Amino acid sequence: MMKRTKKIFPINFLMQICLIALLIFYSEINAQVNIEAVARLHFSIAAEPNQWLEGYQSYRGGSYSPYQSHRSRMSRDSAFVARTSGGEAIIEWNTAAIPQTWKGDSAKFIWVCGFGNNLGNEWYDLDINDSSAVSFSTINDDYWSVTRGKGISLSFTAVSQNPNGANLGYMVLTLHRSIVTKGKALNIRIRGRVAEREIWYRLFAYRDALKYAQEHEQKKYFSNIEFIHMGDAMFTFCAPKKYSGSSIRLYNSNTVIAESRLQSDGVLSKATILIPRYFQPGSNANTICKVEEKSVDTIFWNEINNQRVRAFMEEEIACDKYVFPPGDFPKFRWKNEIMVENELGKFPLKVTYFNNDFQQVATADKAGRYGAVIEGVTPSEFVIKRFVTLFCSQIEFDDYSKNVPIKISKLRGYSISDEKWEKYFKDEERFSFGSMKLFPQHDADAAVFLAGLNEIDELNNTFDTPRIRDRQWWITLKRKLKGKPFSQNPLMIPQDIKNDSSIILNDTIVASSEYDKEKIEKIRNLCHDWADKGGAPNVTLVVHKGKIIFYETFGVDEEGKPVTKDSRMWMASITKLLTGVLMMQFVDQGIIALDAPVGKYLTELNRIGNDKLTVRHLFTHTSGLQFAGEWASDWNVSLENQIAQLLPSVDVGGSFAYHRVGYALAGKIMERITGLAIPYLFQDYLIVPLGMKSAYSDNTYGGLYCSSIDLARFGQMLLNKGTYNRSKLFSEQSFEKMLPQKLPVSDRKWGIGASQMEGNGLSESAFGHGAASGTTFRIDPKNDLIIISARNKPGKFHSEFESALIKSCATLVINH
Repeated sequence: MMKRTKKIFPINFLMQICLIALLIFYSEINAQVNIEAVARLHFSIAAEPNQWLEGYQSYRGGSYSPYQSHRSRMSRDSAFVARTSGGEAIIEWNTAAIPQTWKGDSAKFIWVCGFGNNLGNEWYDLDINDSSAVSFSTINDDYWSVTRGKGISLSFTAVSQNPNGANLGYMVLTLHRSIVTKGKALNIRIRGRVAEREIWYRLFAYRDALKYAQEHEQKKYFSNIEFIHMGDAMFTFCAPKKYSGSSIRLYNSNTVIAESRLQSDGVLSKATILIPRYFQPGSNANTICKVEEKSVDTIFWNEINNQRVRAFMEEEIACDKYVFPPGDFPKFRWKNEIMVENELGKFPLKVTYFNNDFQQVATADKAGRYGAVIEGVTPSEFVIKRFVTLFCSQIEFDDYSKNVPIKISKLRGYSISDEKWEKYFKDEERFSFGSMKLFPQHDADAAVFLAGLNEIDELNNTFDTPRIRDRQWWITLKRKLKGKPFSQNPLMIPQDIKNDSSIILNDTIVASSEYDKEKIEKIRNLCHDWADKGGAPNVTLVVHKGKIIFYETFGVDEEGKPVTKDSRMWMASITKLLTGVLMMQFVDQGIIALDAPVGKYLTELNRIGNDKLTVRHLFTHTSGLQFAGEWASDWNVSLENQIAQLLPSVDVGGSFAYHRVGYALAGKIMERITGLAIPYLFQDYLIVPLGMKSAYSDNTYGGLYCSSIDLARFGQMLLNKGTYNRSKLFSEQSFEKMLPQKLPVSDRKWGIGASQMEGNGLSESAFGHGAASGTTFRIDPKNDLIIISARNKPGKFHSEFESALIKSCATLVINH
């Protein structure tokens, strides 16, 4: 049975009352790391070092898949992977041999591993010497253990989490002496059970897991600090068991702010101390921890206060009514005022209102859009800005109103008969109540929808939406507040080339007869199997030397209808490559420099310490902002202000971590310069010039939808090095600048939206981008090849089928 180990704090009665009264919310500096479990692991190794053995010595089988471990930080070290779907199900290896001189009741084998607990909870089986031993799951917990009988136990201790939330740390297999044989190694096999979701487990090929832990990670003391609503703190301190009964005190300068005594459980001694918010310094001061009046640890409040600022990024502004009648404007406040006070301290808010014509007003004298600019100066003297859309309308919001803003469509699977649904549809007004009638008044998105919808007929864009219109309104207002509301857009439309000799794709297959029929049939059968076994339809297209050599559809959609060549598919993060191409037009025209500080274009970021972030950092995932949450979005009007507040404490350029935040901020730069929202820029500078008639995207990082042939047109433009359809987007020199380059902080190569995609028969020059939808997009300049398999979801066995498709396509065209 698999057991989770809970964090238990030996606290006094007063602390218990505080915890119950405040509805505990812990925000950990080291998320998902149980410091007591980490300390217990290291103290156990130190107490009985002769019982511990290296859990990995030699590889026997499995797929090689380098990854980041807790030791490698953001670089990738050698590792082997097992998955719960696809063809990579098993890892097999040998441990170190048990010494002839070994003595003890049990042998403890330790190795470094990690698993995709952030992706879901699935099961794995562990065999020892070809016999079933124990099973475990990818439970999202920082420590767990599982036992089988009296002789076998398996445990995992998380030491860190990667930016995606996957746990990385140590696995320990404990075996009774009756199970092991001196002088012999164990053969260990881990197998993923077949499941709907593809969850990975990685064994890192470190032969020195034990030695490294002893020499580099062993400490005399371990400590951690957790917070209650980011205010009062719980300081946990762990020491060897011999310190049981020792006094522990915390000092601010020479003043004791808290104290306790260490208590032993037989393996370690621990104390948990409450530090009230009013005892926590708001500056760069430190708190000293002393055991029996000897300094043993330091709490660095500067880093903690930086974490508080990061937590503050999640705080939301709220108002009384987002949709309101003419007259006085609604009042604003922080949705969670206690959290804001704990994170930053108290500070007042000032609100300025603007009408639809961008004029500052004191009251709402007519119906329509309004915008509220909320400002506040924090105790650290940073000016916070937030922006909220309002909509004014003379309308009643109560249960007696005849207006029914929320109408519910027939919901399948709720066991409600069609006859009863029909009764509702015939008398919606009487059947509706509560939030079904009050919704617009209290929901920010309702105001955005109404304001944007009210303006949408002003432009003749078929892709326009209320949300895009709202975004454009705020871009214009913010430019006005910066003193340049209607300045000319400096970015020129792609040049028309009269004598263009670059390749343009036709919509039909034009060259398949020139290629090996058996290899073509192999690709066809593979795509059929992928749709059938993977459970996701696809439209697969292959272009070689400017000619379509394969273009077919496979499978049916969720409604049972066959997908067609015209089907719009979700291209997900391939959007980032589109954003890179858009940015390179600014670079090509000398408007933006890739290595210039972002603050040159977004003046909010012109603060001391903020000049280290460059435009290139945004595109190569080296901004250091990978901790950002859902607020790091194109749609966040206050994104620039929030990043400006964070940036002084960010390790810019220190590591690679894949995240959308850089692309969102790059979009803000382009919007600020041109005065146009990203969806309009995509349309005018990419989609129309390339003839991508099915395409649209409303954000910089994952919003592209288009047909496979339109994506191929985009790919052919890149093979043409910037030209297509008589349009020149940028020069060949700019094309070369956007290609993947070796990053200074990682073993990866990354470009301006372009990811290196070599392997499976493709050349070293191959690039493209991955997609959460599972869409395959590879561009290989050396082989003059484009491979696309467009889809809306990955389906089962995705990595296995994708690799096979790429290999088959490469085999088809190489040497042709």
